[in-house]
Amino acid sequence: MQRKGRSLGYEAPGGKPIPLIDRIHCLIHLWKAGELAKVDDYLDNNALRRQELFKRFLQSLIELSPHGSEERSLLESLSNHVQARGAVKDDRQIEEKGLLTIRSENDKTDKG
Repeated sequence: MQRKGRSLGYEAPGGKPIPLIDRIHCLIHLWKAGELAKVDDYLDNNALRRQELFKRFLQSLIELSPHGSEERSLLESLSNHVQARGAVKDDRQIEEKGLLTIRSENDKTDKG
């Protein structure tokens, strides 16, 4: 049974967890519509950037999609976006931690 509709990726029948395939379908629809902010919100609100299973499943779908197909192109674009945005967030966190370390060391030397 194929499910369609606005709730795809947001709700699952019977209150069950949302299947990863539904989450990916939802992201593809948002991506295809050019809704980049909504893609980012969905990824962040569902903690998908940090979910290794999501990344592996997305990669598996890419590998199963026919070369040159629109499906593969969309999946690859989405995967690249997830990886690029995840890397940017990680770099910012490292920079912030580095700044905190430097500040705390300066605080110690100023007091001592």
